[in-house]
Amino acid sequence: MSKKKGGNYNSVATNNDFHGVFKPEPVSFGQFLFNSKEGTILGRSPLSWTKIILFFTIFYSVLIAFFAVCMHVFMMTIDENVPSRILGDSIIGTNPGVGFIPIDEDDTHGALIWFDTKNKTTGLLWAKRIDEMLNGYYNKSKLPDEGRNQVACDFETPRKNNKNCLVPIDEWNECNRNNSYGYSNAAPCIFLKLNRIYNWVPDMYNDPTDLPDDMPEELKLYIAKLPEAERNQVWITCKGEQPLDVENIGPIQYVSRRGLPAYYFPYVNTPGYLSPLVAVRLERPKTNTIINIECRAWAKNIIYHGGNRDRSGSVHLEMLID
Repeated sequence: MSKKKGGNYNSVATNNDFHGVFKPEPVSFGQFLFNSKEGTILGRSPLSWTKIILFFTIFYSVLIAFFAVCMHVFMMTIDENVPSRILGDSIIGTNPGVGFIPIDEDDTHGALIWFDTKNKTTGLLWAKRIDEMLNGYYNKSKLPDEGRNQVACDFETPRKNNKNCLVPIDEWNECNRNNSYGYSNAAPCIFLKLNRIYNWVPDMYNDPTDLPDDMPEELKLYIAKLPEAERNQVWITCKGEQPLDVENIGPIQYVSRRGLPAYYFPYVNTPGYLSPLVAVRLERPKTNTIINIECRAWAKNIIYHGGNRDRSGSVHLEMLID
C-alpha cells in the first residue's frame, strides 16, 4: 500500500511483508557447539576465544601476583613467637583464667568428673585422660624441642634465657600415674594451672602481713611458715562452693606445693614450655552425691569473681563418685 504526498511516495509495509526477512535460521545444538560453515565454537571464532583467554589469563595472573606480594609483605610484619597485641591490648587481657585436668574432651558431662568405685574401668578412663593430657610432662620426646630446653629451676636460681623450667613430676606422690591418680581408690586428684598469657608476670602475695581478708586462714599460716624466697608463688586453693559441698568434699591435700612458683613466669612462647601445675587430692570425698568445687588462683593482679556467669580468676568443677 502506498500514498502520494508532495511528489514523494512512502511505502507502508504490513507484518506479512517482513515475515521471513528477520526470522533467524534455526540452529541445532550441535551447530552451536561447532559451526563448520562459519568456523565458530560456541558462537565465537577461534580468534575471539584466543583474545578472551589471553585477557583473563593476564588479568588473573596480575591479580594473583598482587595478592601474593601483599601477603608476603603482611607476613613479614608478623612474628610467629610474639603476638602483635599482648596484655591490655589483646582480647585475652591481663587476667588469666584457671584450668583443670582432667576434663571431658567429649563434653558429655561438662565440668563433671564422674566414676563408679564398683566399676574400676570408669575410674581408669579418667586416669587415661590425665595420662594423655600430661603426656609431654612424662615424655619429653613429645615436646616440639624434645625437652632440650628443659632445665631444673628453684627460687634461688632464675630461669635462663630461652630455657624452660622443668615441672617436677616426681613430687606428685599419690597423684602420679602409678597410682592411677587416685581414681582407683576413690581419692581422686585434679591438676590446676593458669591459662597462658604472653608476657604476663604475677604480682605475688608474698608478705604474710599483707594478705587479703578472704584468703583462707590455713593458707595464710602456710605462707608465713615458708622461707621468704619461697613465698613468691601464685597460690591455689580449692573448696566446696556451698556449705553442704564443704561438708561433702572432705579433707583436701595439696601434693608437693600449694602454688605456682614465680620462676615459671612470664610465658614467652619458648619451644617446649610446660605450664606449672598444682596437684590437689580429695582424700575422702562423700560418695553418691554431686560435690560442687571451686578452685581459685591468688595474686594481686588476678581479679577474682565467682559465680557461673562472669567467673574470673577461678574455675568450677563437679565431682560425683558412686
